[in-house]
Amino acid sequence: MGTTDLHGRAAPTTPALPTEATALLATLRAHRTALAVLLDFDGVLSPIVDDPDAARPDPQAAAALDQLADRAALIAIVTGRPALTARRLLGTDRLAITGLHGAEVLTPGADAPITPDAFAADGARVHAIVDAARAEPAGLGGLEVEEKGPIIALHWRRVADPATAERRALELGERAVAAGLRSGLGRSVLELRPATEITKGDGARALIDGTPAARHALVAGDDVTDLDAFAAVRALVAEGRLDSATTIAVSGPDAPPQVAAAADLVLPDPAALGAFLMQLAAEDAA
Repeated sequence: MGTTDLHGRAAPTTPALPTEATALLATLRAHRTALAVLLDFDGVLSPIVDDPDAARPDPQAAAALDQLADRAALIAIVTGRPALTARRLLGTDRLAITGLHGAEVLTPGADAPITPDAFAADGARVHAIVDAARAEPAGLGGLEVEEKGPIIALHWRRVADPATAERRALELGERAVAAGLRSGLGRSVLELRPATEITKGDGARALIDGTPAARHALVAGDDVTDLDAFAAVRALVAEGRLDSATTIAVSGPDAPPQVAAAADLVLPDPAALGAFLMQLAAEDAA
Protein backbone atom coordinates (compact mmCIF):
# COMPACT_ATOMS: atom_id res chain seq x y z
CA MET A 1 0.00 0.00 0.00
CA GLY A 2 1.35 3.46 -0.90
CA THR A 3 2.08 6.13 1.67
CA THR A 4 -0.41 8.96 2.11
CA ASP A 5 -0.03 12.35 3.78
CA LEU A 6 -2.15 14.05 6.45
CA HIS A 7 -4.64 15.12 3.75
CA GLY A 8 -5.01 11.62 2.28
CA ARG A 9 -2.92 12.36 -0.81
CA ALA A 10 -0.47 9.84 -2.21
CA ALA A 11 3.08 10.78 -1.26
CA PRO A 12 5.70 10.78 -4.01
CA THR A 13 8.71 8.46 -4.10
CA THR A 14 11.43 9.50 -1.66
CA PRO A 15 14.41 11.01 -3.53
CA ALA A 16 18.05 10.42 -2.65
CA LEU A 17 19.53 12.38 0.26
CA PRO A 18 23.01 13.87 0.62
CA THR A 19 25.54 11.33 1.85
CA GLU A 20 26.19 13.33 5.02
CA ALA A 21 22.60 12.68 6.08
CA THR A 22 23.16 8.93 6.38
CA ALA A 23 25.04 8.92 9.68
CA LEU A 24 22.59 11.37 11.23
CA LEU A 25 19.64 9.25 10.18
CA ALA A 26 21.20 6.12 11.67
CA THR A 27 21.69 7.86 15.02
CA LEU A 28 18.21 9.37 15.07
CA ARG A 29 16.58 6.09 14.11
CA ALA A 30 18.37 4.33 16.96
CA HIS A 31 16.79 6.74 19.45
CA ARG A 32 13.46 7.32 17.72
CA THR A 33 11.18 6.35 20.60
CA ALA A 34 12.98 8.94 22.77
CA LEU A 35 13.22 11.57 20.02
CA ALA A 36 11.63 15.03 20.02
CA VAL A 37 11.24 16.40 16.47
CA LEU A 38 10.77 20.19 16.39
CA LEU A 39 10.16 21.80 12.99
CA ASP A 40 9.51 25.31 11.75
CA PHE A 41 6.63 25.59 9.28
CA ASP A 42 7.31 28.23 6.60
CA GLY A 43 10.43 27.50 4.56
CA VAL A 44 10.93 24.18 6.37
CA LEU A 45 7.80 22.05 6.16
CA SER A 46 6.29 24.30 3.49
CA PRO A 47 8.03 26.20 0.71
CA ILE A 48 7.98 29.98 1.06
CA VAL A 49 5.01 31.24 -0.97
CA ASP A 50 3.72 34.70 -1.86
CA ASP A 51 0.38 34.18 -0.10
CA PRO A 52 0.98 32.97 3.49
CA ASP A 53 -2.46 31.37 3.61
CA ALA A 54 -1.57 29.21 0.61
CA ALA A 55 1.32 27.50 2.40
CA ARG A 56 0.98 23.75 2.84
CA PRO A 57 3.44 21.14 4.13
CA ASP A 58 5.47 19.15 1.64
CA PRO A 59 3.49 15.92 0.99
CA GLN A 60 6.34 13.63 2.05
CA ALA A 61 6.94 15.62 5.22
CA ALA A 62 3.23 15.51 6.06
CA ALA A 63 3.10 11.74 5.55
CA ALA A 64 6.23 11.26 7.67
CA LEU A 65 4.88 13.40 10.52
CA ASP A 66 1.70 11.35 10.59
CA GLN A 67 3.78 8.19 11.03
CA LEU A 68 6.21 9.73 13.49
CA ALA A 69 3.35 10.91 15.70
CA ASP A 70 2.94 7.22 16.67
CA ARG A 71 6.64 6.36 16.83
CA ALA A 72 8.57 9.25 18.39
CA ALA A 73 8.39 10.84 21.85
CA LEU A 74 7.30 14.23 20.50
CA ILE A 75 6.46 15.72 17.11
CA ALA A 76 5.99 19.47 17.25
CA ILE A 77 5.84 22.59 15.11
CA VAL A 78 7.77 25.66 16.31
CA THR A 79 6.51 28.59 14.26
CA GLY A 80 6.00 32.33 14.20
CA ARG A 81 2.43 31.84 13.04
CA PRO A 82 -0.48 31.64 15.47
CA ALA A 83 -0.70 28.04 16.66
CA LEU A 84 -4.28 27.54 15.47
CA THR A 85 -3.36 28.86 12.02
CA ALA A 86 -0.47 26.41 11.81
CA ARG A 87 -2.79 23.58 12.84
CA ARG A 88 -5.27 24.53 10.10
CA LEU A 89 -2.56 24.58 7.45
CA LEU A 90 -1.18 21.26 8.67
CA GLY A 91 -4.62 19.66 8.49
CA THR A 92 -4.24 17.68 11.73
CA ASP A 93 -4.54 18.20 15.48
CA ARG A 94 -2.20 15.33 16.34
CA LEU A 95 0.91 17.50 16.65
CA ALA A 96 1.99 19.84 19.43
CA ILE A 97 2.55 23.43 18.26
CA THR A 98 4.28 26.40 19.79
CA GLY A 99 3.16 29.50 17.94
CA LEU A 100 4.02 33.21 17.87
CA HIS A 101 7.73 32.43 18.31
CA GLY A 102 7.22 30.48 21.51
CA ALA A 103 4.47 32.58 23.12
CA GLU A 104 1.72 30.00 22.49
CA VAL A 105 1.70 26.32 23.38
CA LEU A 106 -1.02 24.22 21.76
CA THR A 107 -1.12 20.58 22.82
CA PRO A 108 -2.54 17.85 20.55
CA GLY A 109 -6.32 17.93 20.52
CA ALA A 110 -6.59 21.10 22.63
CA ASP A 111 -9.12 23.72 21.53
CA ALA A 112 -6.94 26.76 22.29
CA PRO A 113 -3.29 27.55 23.03
CA ILE A 114 -1.90 28.80 26.33
CA THR A 115 -0.45 32.34 26.11
CA PRO A 116 1.18 34.45 28.87
CA ASP A 117 -1.16 37.28 29.95
CA ALA A 118 1.56 39.96 29.66
CA PHE A 119 2.28 38.97 26.06
CA ALA A 120 -1.35 39.20 25.04
CA ALA A 121 -1.87 42.53 26.83
CA ASP A 122 0.81 44.27 24.74
CA GLY A 123 -1.08 43.47 21.54
CA ALA A 124 -3.06 46.71 21.75
CA ARG A 125 0.15 48.77 21.74
CA VAL A 126 1.49 46.84 18.75
CA HIS A 127 -1.71 47.46 16.81
CA ALA A 128 -1.69 51.16 17.77
CA ILE A 129 1.69 51.66 16.05
CA VAL A 130 0.37 50.25 12.79
CA ASP A 131 -2.91 52.15 13.03
CA ALA A 132 -1.04 55.44 13.57
CA ALA A 133 1.25 54.77 10.61
CA ARG A 134 -1.73 54.00 8.40
CA ALA A 135 -3.14 57.49 9.12
CA GLU A 136 0.10 59.28 8.17
CA PRO A 137 0.74 60.67 4.64
CA ALA A 138 3.22 57.89 3.90
CA GLY A 139 0.74 55.28 5.04
CA LEU A 140 2.26 51.82 5.26
CA GLY A 141 4.42 52.25 2.17
CA GLY A 142 2.67 49.40 0.39
CA LEU A 143 3.35 46.88 3.14
CA GLU A 144 1.08 43.87 3.47
CA VAL A 145 -0.16 43.50 7.04
CA GLU A 146 -0.65 40.10 8.64
CA GLU A 147 -2.33 40.18 12.04
CA LYS A 148 -1.20 37.39 14.35
CA GLY A 149 -2.97 38.20 17.59
CA PRO A 150 -0.60 40.40 19.63
CA ILE A 151 2.00 40.30 16.81
CA ILE A 152 1.75 42.13 13.50
CA ALA A 153 3.86 40.99 10.55
CA LEU A 154 4.72 43.52 7.83
CA HIS A 155 5.50 41.80 4.51
CA TRP A 156 7.14 43.22 1.37
CA ARG A 157 7.90 40.06 -0.64
CA ARG A 158 5.18 40.59 -3.25
CA VAL A 159 4.56 44.38 -3.14
CA ALA A 160 5.07 46.70 -6.11
CA ASP A 161 7.92 48.68 -4.51
CA PRO A 162 9.67 46.35 -2.03
CA ALA A 163 12.52 48.78 -1.27
CA THR A 164 10.13 51.52 -0.12
CA ALA A 165 8.02 49.04 1.82
CA GLU A 166 11.07 47.59 3.56
CA ARG A 167 12.24 51.04 4.63
CA ARG A 168 8.80 51.76 6.07
CA ALA A 169 8.80 48.44 7.94
CA LEU A 170 12.21 49.17 9.46
CA GLU A 171 10.98 52.61 10.53
CA LEU A 172 7.97 51.08 12.27
CA GLY A 173 10.25 48.55 13.90
CA GLU A 174 12.30 51.41 15.35
CA ARG A 175 9.10 53.00 16.67
CA ALA A 176 8.14 49.76 18.36
CA VAL A 177 11.51 49.48 20.07
CA ALA A 178 11.36 53.13 21.16
CA ALA A 179 7.96 52.40 22.72
CA GLY A 180 9.40 49.52 24.74
CA LEU A 181 8.10 46.84 22.40
CA ARG A 182 10.20 44.56 20.19
CA SER A 183 10.70 43.95 16.47
CA GLY A 184 12.02 40.95 14.62
CA LEU A 185 13.36 40.83 11.07
CA GLY A 186 12.88 37.77 8.87
CA ARG A 187 12.82 36.87 5.18
CA SER A 188 11.06 39.87 3.56
CA VAL A 189 9.08 40.42 6.75
CA LEU A 190 9.39 42.45 9.92
CA GLU A 191 7.30 41.66 12.98
CA LEU A 192 6.19 44.09 15.68
CA ARG A 193 6.05 42.13 18.93
CA PRO A 194 5.07 42.63 22.58
CA ALA A 195 7.67 43.67 25.12
CA THR A 196 7.78 40.28 26.81
CA GLU A 197 10.74 38.49 25.28
CA ILE A 198 9.73 34.96 24.36
CA THR A 199 11.60 33.06 21.66
CA LYS A 200 11.33 29.82 19.76
CA GLY A 201 13.93 28.55 22.20
CA ASP A 202 11.47 29.08 25.06
CA GLY A 203 8.82 27.25 23.08
CA ALA A 204 11.17 24.34 22.36
CA ARG A 205 12.09 24.09 26.04
CA ALA A 206 8.43 24.11 27.11
CA LEU A 207 7.56 21.29 24.71
CA ILE A 208 10.54 19.15 25.69
CA ASP A 209 10.03 19.78 29.41
CA GLY A 210 6.46 18.57 28.95
CA THR A 211 7.70 15.32 27.36
CA PRO A 212 9.66 13.31 29.96
CA ALA A 213 10.32 10.50 27.47
CA ALA A 214 12.28 12.83 25.17
CA ARG A 215 16.04 12.34 25.53
CA HIS A 216 17.15 13.35 22.03
CA ALA A 217 16.09 16.30 19.87
CA LEU A 218 15.99 17.11 16.16
CA VAL A 219 15.33 20.76 15.23
CA ALA A 220 14.92 22.05 11.67
CA GLY A 221 14.70 25.74 10.74
CA ASP A 222 15.44 28.21 7.96
CA ASP A 223 15.52 31.68 9.53
CA VAL A 224 17.33 33.58 12.27
CA THR A 225 14.49 33.06 14.77
CA ASP A 226 15.17 29.32 14.56
CA LEU A 227 18.66 29.86 15.96
CA ASP A 228 17.05 30.30 19.39
CA ALA A 229 15.57 26.81 19.11
CA PHE A 230 18.97 25.44 17.99
CA ALA A 231 20.60 27.04 21.03
CA ALA A 232 17.89 25.81 23.39
CA VAL A 233 18.27 22.12 22.58
CA ARG A 234 22.05 22.37 22.76
CA ALA A 235 21.71 24.01 26.17
CA LEU A 236 19.43 21.17 27.27
CA VAL A 237 22.20 18.73 26.34
CA ALA A 238 24.71 20.73 28.38
CA GLU A 239 22.28 20.70 31.32
CA GLY A 240 21.85 16.93 31.10
CA ARG A 241 18.13 17.10 30.20
CA LEU A 242 18.85 15.74 26.71
CA ASP A 243 21.46 13.24 25.58
CA SER A 244 21.84 14.67 22.07
CA ALA A 245 20.66 17.47 19.81
CA THR A 246 20.73 17.53 16.00
CA THR A 247 20.03 20.69 13.99
CA ILE A 248 19.08 20.98 10.32
CA ALA A 249 19.06 24.13 8.20
CA VAL A 250 16.62 24.09 5.29
CA SER A 251 18.28 26.46 2.85
CA GLY A 252 17.08 28.51 -0.10
CA PRO A 253 18.10 31.45 -2.28
CA ASP A 254 17.40 34.08 0.40
CA ALA A 255 18.02 32.03 3.54
CA PRO A 256 20.24 33.77 6.13
CA PRO A 257 23.69 32.14 5.93
CA GLN A 258 24.11 32.04 9.71
CA VAL A 259 21.41 29.37 9.98
CA ALA A 260 23.33 26.97 7.75
CA ALA A 261 26.54 27.85 9.59
CA ALA A 262 24.95 26.83 12.90
CA ALA A 263 23.46 23.55 11.67
CA ASP A 264 24.71 19.96 11.72
CA LEU A 265 23.16 19.29 8.30
CA VAL A 266 22.01 21.57 5.48
CA LEU A 267 19.20 20.48 3.15
CA PRO A 268 18.28 22.50 0.05
CA ASP A 269 14.50 22.76 0.41
CA PRO A 270 11.38 21.40 2.17
CA ALA A 271 11.19 18.50 -0.29
CA ALA A 272 14.61 17.30 0.85
CA LEU A 273 13.53 17.59 4.47
CA GLY A 274 10.44 15.58 3.58
CA ALA A 275 12.67 12.86 2.15
CA PHE A 276 14.79 12.91 5.32
CA LEU A 277 11.71 12.61 7.54
CA MET A 278 10.33 9.78 5.43
CA GLN A 279 13.48 7.76 6.08
CA LEU A 280 13.36 8.65 9.76
CA ALA A 281 9.76 7.42 9.94
CA ALA A 282 10.30 4.22 7.91
CA GLU A 283 8.82 1.10 9.50
CA ASP A 284 12.14 -0.76 9.48
CA ALA A 285 13.70 1.93 11.69
CA ALA A 286 14.83 0.72 15.10
